[in-house]
Amino acid sequence: MKHRDLSSPTLDSLIKRLQLRLNAHATAATREWWTKYLRGAASFRGVKMEDVRKTVHAWFEEEQLGEHLSVGQQKVLVLMLLEEIYSEDKLAGVLFLQEILLPAGALDWHSELPRFARLFDEGYISDWSTCDWFCVKVLGPLAEQQGEACARAISSGEGRRACGSAVHPSSRSPIWPGRVIKTSRALPRWCSTTAPTS
Repeated sequence: MKHRDLSSPTLDSLIKRLQLRLNAHATAATREWWTKYLRGAASFRGVKMEDVRKTVHAWFEEEQLGEHLSVGQQKVLVLMLLEEIYSEDKLAGVLFLQEILLPAGALDWHSELPRFARLFDEGYISDWSTCDWFCVKVLGPLAEQQGEACARAISSGEGRRACGSAVHPSSRSPIWPGRVIKTSRALPRWCSTTAPTS
């Protein structure tokens, strides 16, 4: 299989084509609902989650990303999506990780967790909703797939620090990646303590 030598401008054009597809599903009513629900903490195009999911899979297939991009290039593309402004773009990146790369066995927590932490450190994942999507759809399944060492790394002080700034408005309590480990049925009880000590 020959992969294209894709530069950042080419990856940018792939993202722009995905964004056009997302915009085709956007409605003012959905945008207003999400904006009100998150109290303006995030920007939305106005696309429902199921439409984001369908759009990501259609884009992946029709652009033949699996054939034309190496796994490394796909990971770069995902990180670029997670760095976009709109929540639906970020969700597209989350779903790409959860439904395409993770099932393919393409993620290794040793190299991925530092990349993911950067997204939190640099403010690309800062609202509670995006953090929750990322925790539930990526970090939890990653820990289930890769086991105890991965779960411990996520629920460590470093994992908590990475997402400590995302606060759920109804509880005013921090949400961090380790919180999702508590709900993971496939992991033993040792990872159920996720509350930060400081």
